[in-house]
Amino acid sequence: MRSKNIKTAIGIFGYGNMGRAIVTRVRTLSAFRAKDAIAVFSHNASKAHTVKTVSSAAELFGTSRVVFLCIKPQDFYKLAPFTTEESRHLIIISIMAGVRTANIRNIFPGARVVRTMPNLPIQIGEGVIGWCLTKAEFSSTEYTLLEKLFSVFGLSVPLRDEGMLDALTAIVGSGPAYVFLFANALIRSAESLGFDKKTAERIVLQTMQGSLAYASAQRECNLNKLILKVQSKGGTTEAALKKLDVAHFYAEWKQAIAEAYRQAQVISSYESK
Repeated sequence: MRSKNIKTAIGIFGYGNMGRAIVTRVRTLSAFRAKDAIAVFSHNASKAHTVKTVSSAAELFGTSRVVFLCIKPQDFYKLAPFTTEESRHLIIISIMAGVRTANIRNIFPGARVVRTMPNLPIQIGEGVIGWCLTKAEFSSTEYTLLEKLFSVFGLSVPLRDEGMLDALTAIVGSGPAYVFLFANALIRSAESLGFDKKTAERIVLQTMQGSLAYASAQRECNLNKLILKVQSKGGTTEAALKKLDVAHFYAEWKQAIAEAYRQAQVISSYESK
């Protein structure tokens, strides 16, 4: 029988990049600054210097009120199912891509489940995290705590339909890679014009950062109008965009995102055996 002696507010199951990021960001909330407020179980838990570590997954789940699942889906499906009595005290917050709530409940019957999709920039508090739960299962105090927890990661987006997490994965989860790809293209182009690599990286990243900040600062973010604000008749921007074929560019990205969405649905259709 797993322990039910609650000693820890938050447990972290898995201590990779996302697990460490969650600890760092949650620590910004005063309620969780004490070392024993957060516990970690992972094969590399020795790296968790600022939190207490536990010796087994059973101890983590048995002594924590809220547990973030930060492991790979293939490792999740290897877990032995808990009994309802063992897991009914738990709030499970999953960051695993493609593992549906129903499958999480198969392992943790009786637990209340929050399924999330965070992206890479949550590590610096500038990310997006979408989350989905059955609101009737949570008290108003618990719901408010979850809102506060997710707010430390950046933009928190509650979703009513779990299926929208697949769409969010295609845009938000994969999104940083799309941005990095575009930045890399600009950096390579800058180098081809004679800039050294370091300077090319600095001017491109600052251009992107400044442009996005400018767009976000607008009362109404109309990107088409902002493009026209930069583009002038017969100018350099117009020449570049004509060469690019903007209509084709939009169509290509729409197809690419649709493919990412289809793949997210394929991954989500996997059922625990």
